[in-house]
Amino acid sequence: MASDTPMGKQGDEFEPAPGIRGWWIIYADIFLYDGDNRNLMLLEMDSTTWCWGFSAQELAKQFRMDVGLLLLNNRIGALTVQVENMPTVGTTKRVLHTFEIPMHGSVQVIVNIERPTGRTGYGL
Repeated sequence: MASDTPMGKQGDEFEPAPGIRGWWIIYADIFLYDGDNRNLMLLEMDSTTWCWGFSAQELAKQFRMDVGLLLLNNRIGALTVQVENMPTVGTTKRVLHTFEIPMHGSVQVIVNIERPTGRTGYGL
């Protein structure tokens, strides 16, 4: 069930890939997922929209809580995320994601995105 937060569909469940459950943090931008052993996932919504997925298991571990509590905090709109571009190092774009839950503190995750030689766009 979606919360009434300005983020819209926060907490809504969807399937980013077969057999993987996902929950939006920011609709069509950032989500949590379970059912895959990777710590990070990139989802192509359409030809121009890419979304970042973060492992619910790994993020819950960083917050020192179980996954159910993390998903509950997301569903009620208590989980927030701030995204900040960091200085690029060589051809690596760095993006800082700061997740926060009131009374549980914050967790920072840096995503490094490599830019292949000769290409103008970034990819994994």
